[in-house]
This record gives sequence, structure tokens and C-alpha cells, in this order.
Amino acid sequence: MSCYQTVVTGVIANSHQIDGIAVEVQLPDFSEAERGYLRMTAQPSYEQMQ
Repeated sequence: MSCYQTVVTGVIANSHQIDGIAVEVQLPDFSEAERGYLRMTAQPSYEQMQ
């Protein structure tokens, strides 16, 4: 399971409390790691796979 980063993008604040009113969930970017894995595991011909 991947970790997600949440960022509070809007708040309402007064002297007694702070309330988050907007939150953005940022998904991790594994695209470079996935491309590296695909380059490492690619077969010249899939007929050669056991």
C-alpha cells in the first residue's frame, strides 16, 4: 500500500481554533521507478520466458 501526502490548502482560524476547510491528497509518483523496473525486466523476446 502506498503512502499518500495530504496538504491542507485552506483554513479558517480565530483566537480559539483552527479549522481546515480544504485538503489536497497528493499521490506518490512512482513513474521513474516503474520505468526502471520495466527496463530491467524487459525480455528481447517473450518466447524465451520460462
